[in-house]
Amino acid sequence: MAPEPKADADGLSFVELLRDSLSVLADESHPLHLKRNLRLADLADQEWLLPGPTIPARQQVDAAFARLGLDVPRLRVETDFGSTSLLHLLRRTAMLCVAGTESFDALEGLRALNVDTNELDLRRHIRAVFRKDAYLSPLAQSMMALLQEWTN
Repeated sequence: MAPEPKADADGLSFVELLRDSLSVLADESHPLHLKRNLRLADLADQEWLLPGPTIPARQQVDAAFARLGLDVPRLRVETDFGSTSLLHLLRRTAMLCVAGTESFDALEGLRALNVDTNELDLRRHIRAVFRKDAYLSPLAQSMMALLQEWTN
C-alpha cells in the first residue's frame, strides 16, 4: 500500500483503499495560529520536523515551496515518521510538521494550521499496488477484498 504515484505507472494496477489529507501541525500556542489567510510564504522562515526527502509527504511540501519560488523548509529534525509519538517533539516548540488527520485525537496540545490549500495541497489517495495482469493468489485476493471492505 502506498500513495498513488503522480507519474504514469505503466504495468501497475491500483485499488483505492482510502483518501485522506495531511495537515501542517504546530503547537497550540504557535503564533501562526493567530494569523488569518495563512500562506506558504508565512511558513518559509519556520523550523520543521519532516520525513526524509524520499518520502512522498516531504516531496509534496518541498514541491509546493519550490512552485512558489521559496527555499525548501528549514529542517530542525528529519525523521522516518514511523510513529506518531515523534510528533510529541512539537509540543512547546515553534517547529512545524506534516501529519495525517488520524493523529489529532492522540496529540493534545497540537493543532493544524489553516494553510491555503491552493498553495499546499496535502490530499492523498492510498491504494494497494500490484502488477497488471499478474497472478494474485486466492489469499492475496481475499486480503484485497478485506482491505477494501475495511476502508469503505
